Amino acid sequence: MEQEKRVPAPWPSRIGMEPHKIHVMQASFFRVPEQEAAMKAAAQKATIAGNSKPRLQADRLLNASARLARKHSRGSDMGGEGGMLLDRAKRTTFDESLDPVPYRPTRKFTRALGAKSVSTGQEGSYVDAGLAFGRSFRVSWGPGGQLARIGGSSRFLCIVFISVHALILLTSSVINVDVIPMAAEEESVEKIRSSRLLQVHLKHSTIEVDEASVPVAFPSRSLTFSTFASLFPKHDNCHEAQVWRQGVALFDPPEQEQTSAYIPPTMKHQITAVQRRTALSEWLASTVAPTVANALRAEAPSSSAQKTFTRLTGYQIEKAVDDASAEGNIRLALLLSQAGGDAEFRADLEDQLTVWATEGADQFVSEAYRKCIALLAGVTRVWHSPRKSSQSESGDVNVVKGLDWKRTFGLALWYGEGSEGVGGYEGALHQYEQSIGQDGVALPLPWYIEDPALATSSSLSTAATASSMNPSVADEADALLELLRLATAATPLECAIYPRAFSPNRLDNRMPWHLYILLSRAMRLKDFSDRQSSFDDLDLDVEGHSEMADSVTCAYAAQLEALGQVQEAAFVLLHLEGSDGRKKAIKELLMRQAHSLESWQIFGLTSLRIPMEWIKEAQACLSQYEGKSFDAYEHFLKADEQRMAHDIAVNDLAPDAVVRGDLSLLRALFKPFDPQAVPEWSFRGKLFLDYADATEKIPELVAASQEDAVLDATDAAELERLKTLVPQLIRLLPDAMRDRSEARQNTALSEMLSGLLLRFDSVKSKPAAQPRVDSTLVDEATRLRHIHSTAYDRFIRSVSAAA
Repeated sequence: MEQEKRVPAPWPSRIGMEPHKIHVMQASFFRVPEQEAAMKAAAQKATIAGNSKPRLQADRLLNASARLARKHSRGSDMGGEGGMLLDRAKRTTFDESLDPVPYRPTRKFTRALGAKSVSTGQEGSYVDAGLAFGRSFRVSWGPGGQLARIGGSSRFLCIVFISVHALILLTSSVINVDVIPMAAEEESVEKIRSSRLLQVHLKHSTIEVDEASVPVAFPSRSLTFSTFASLFPKHDNCHEAQVWRQGVALFDPPEQEQTSAYIPPTMKHQITAVQRRTALSEWLASTVAPTVANALRAEAPSSSAQKTFTRLTGYQIEKAVDDASAEGNIRLALLLSQAGGDAEFRADLEDQLTVWATEGADQFVSEAYRKCIALLAGVTRVWHSPRKSSQSESGDVNVVKGLDWKRTFGLALWYGEGSEGVGGYEGALHQYEQSIGQDGVALPLPWYIEDPALATSSSLSTAATASSMNPSVADEADALLELLRLATAATPLECAIYPRAFSPNRLDNRMPWHLYILLSRAMRLKDFSDRQSSFDDLDLDVEGHSEMADSVTCAYAAQLEALGQVQEAAFVLLHLEGSDGRKKAIKELLMRQAHSLESWQIFGLTSLRIPMEWIKEAQACLSQYEGKSFDAYEHFLKADEQRMAHDIAVNDLAPDAVVRGDLSLLRALFKPFDPQAVPEWSFRGKLFLDYADATEKIPELVAASQEDAVLDATDAAELERLKTLVPQLIRLLPDAMRDRSEARQNTALSEMLSGLLLRFDSVKSKPAAQPRVDSTLVDEATRLRHIHSTAYDRFIRSVSAAA
């Protein structure tokens, strides 16, 4: 019989523990060997089958089996949809060796060509490349409208969809600096225009100093639109002149006849409305007069009825009557003389149009003649014929076809309902706005888009042409219409005085700023919507704060600065509402333009009550930038910037004076300072004055002590003070001149320490506190002499003590 094999007992029983309990613990904390082997086999099969992710799947299975084998699984092991297990890294045991982290060289970034860039073809995803890519791709503004950027031609700056070739140009590493024009006209023309308006503005302003000692400008309440309108001759019909003259009609207080009779407030309001309507009608007739004249020249071969209608669109009633009479059309002349008549007169003329249409006689009447009758009948848009023709053209009379927006609005003002002059002009404006884009009614486009031929310069013509091709101008209207809206409704200023309403250049803030000052600060009629409070107390000059107002002011000041008008820009900045912001803006302007300030400009700035200290501070910064340390020192002193002047004296000027041995200059440099105004005065500037005293007085006192056996009390006290002072100077001077990379400071420090040690060694009965000097700050000879003197003094002390 084969001998039965002896099976060893399980190891839990050998240590006195229950095998079942040990098995549960093993299943809870460690992987089951059988499951681990099965998972590894499955991973090997997946690798052979060509699975692209065998290692990852095997690890997931192993981790999952380990967690499922636990007796009490953690809730964090479960997650995802359907109870999928979260991935966990394989636990490292002590049996496994840890491999060192492989060396990964620093990645070298190279510039990729535009054609190979990942953003190629995705240009439409970025509205603003600067915002999308961060500061490294963002352009930066410099003084005077300078624009620093990376890339090729500036025409690609505002283009979103560009070609690959243009993208390669943009990815160039060449830095270009362009000057972006901030006005539409030529620089010489803009200077004349801005100076003319600002001189009038300055004449009617008061400049005071507020509680924070910052100058501020207050426009006079007597400043009105007529003040600026008087600058333009009557024959000048440019857009700017039209704006000021329109403002006279809309906003200036109408002239009232002096009378002792009592007038009720309601009647006063009605009288004012009639006066404004009359003034607006006269302004509009004079504004469209050149357009009417051009149309008459173009219609020279046309019929007399067409000329008459053209006259009516400009409210030239008398001339229209004269033309009709000269042509022998007395009936039309009689009707024209009653233009703007009562309702019965208009109804009769409309009935005449209806009779012509129903009887078919309208085809024998010219369209221009019917337009005249319809206009006299109060039709300001389209008269619809009761008889519709089967042809493409009906018998309707469209009186606004081919007219610009100003004459279209004028038809509603002069011939529409309420044109008898008993009400305001709000109804005519509302009628025009309701009909915009219908029946051929012209859009109120800005003047430079409506007629680019009015451009008086090549730059303005180019800007106007570019603006006419820009589809974003659809929501922008002419400034004349915006002022009409501003006068008739509770419209905030920002909706009416934006740059594009006045100029094709979006950066041209000349007219918006003057209108803001006039309407908000002088006349107190309109204001920006972000103003924190309203005009409740008329005794105050500014109520609340408006960020929009300050933004317009800063934009116009930047425009003037780009034109080289520093004094004018400073005057504009005086209208900033906050004292701190106003002071900062003016100082920054002076800093940027310090190189161009001449004596007459400085005089003009001081006449604006700008402190001379601010100008000197700007000149000091310029001198410091140019390396003119002494000039910067003097300018900072005059600017009462003692801290800055003290730093220049310590770091730049004092080392030169020490090396030259000019103690009088050294004293002159530090005498003007107030110890209370200079931080760390006792540890910096005062040390140089003490050094000059010690260097000059110690030899004199030592020589006097050798000649006379006993010094007087004053000299003896001074010598004792200097003997105590020298060790302190030797200890503090290295910290006062701490820049070891500056050769001048190192040389001056070595000279000062050597001189002080020489004076100290020459004194008898030295104090117990011996100076300690860094051996690297003095030369070898001085160090050896000081060691010898110190040893000798100790020997004498020991001999004296032994005796």
